[in-house]
Amino acid sequence: MKYDDNEQTEVRGSRPGRREQGRDPVLRAKLIFLGVAAVVLVILIGSFVYASKARLELSTALKEIDALRHDNSRLAQQLDERIQQVGSRKKQLQTKQTARKPKPQEKKKVTSKKTAPSRKTTKTRSR
Repeated sequence: MKYDDNEQTEVRGSRPGRREQGRDPVLRAKLIFLGVAAVVLVILIGSFVYASKARLELSTALKEIDALRHDNSRLAQQLDERIQQVGSRKKQLQTKQTARKPKPQEKKKVTSKKTAPSRKTTKTRSR
């Protein structure tokens, strides 16, 4: 058998077009560029999804903060009202206590009745 220089021998398990594909540098550069572009596209889509979720969480957090501020102001107003009620009730209690306080009475002079001295009987014991 005679082999020409242009003739290539067939290698078992390989396709004829596969060998030329790896040798073409322009095609190889295109494949690398497309691979990198696909990876960048996946990363870009992932970042957009993540940013959308983060924006949604931020929006809900801001709404929650606004609701908490509203609740806080309402509770502060209720607290002020209660403090005023307690103050007015303390004043009412003080006025009632001062009205109820009896004036100190003057001590009456104790007059002792003269009583006859009690008779003490002394019994003498006989021994």
